Amino acid sequence: MGLLAPGFLVAAPPLGDRHFEQSVVLLASHGDQGAFGWIINGRQIMTVSELIEGGEFDVECASDADITGTVRLGGPVGQDQIWLIFPTSASPSDLPGSSEIGGGLSASASRTMLEHVASGKGPTELVAVLGYAGWGPGQLEDEISCGAWLPTDLSGSLVFDVPREEIWRASYARIGMTPMAFAGRVVGSA
Repeated sequence: MGLLAPGFLVAAPPLGDRHFEQSVVLLASHGDQGAFGWIINGRQIMTVSELIEGGEFDVECASDADITGTVRLGGPVGQDQIWLIFPTSASPSDLPGSSEIGGGLSASASRTMLEHVASGKGPTELVAVLGYAGWGPGQLEDEISCGAWLPTDLSGSLVFDVPREEIWRASYARIGMTPMAFAGRVVGSA
């Protein structure tokens, strides 16, 4: 199995894991050491504006900044960390702590990036996620072989243009399938 990142992992129905039921994971890295990504359609916790209003920043928050986006549950690991996912074109290129995922998407867990957003100098279109999803070496490949995940190509529009509650079904529609068509497959049957 080749490298799956950057790309999406679409959960098979029913997955049988409450953390990932009907989830779509933006897979940022995959290799010999394992895999790492974020659930992009996780439960909404708050808006990005509420996150900024509740934060204590060393910069003055811009009252006129047009910040859109939500803070969602990004996975069961590291739930003490906020990650910002945003269009690569919307980020200052010299900002430390930001890394390009691919497909026109970048991510950052940097407080500096959040301060730039708060001051109105960062990306205004973003999704923030609390926590992440991670797999050890070979674990994700085993889960895919068992039919738990459907890997697909990356699309920034799925992250930003599709309502959170529609992302899972829209992911299947992008590849011309329905969730039930994927779940009904039985390996080895004719």
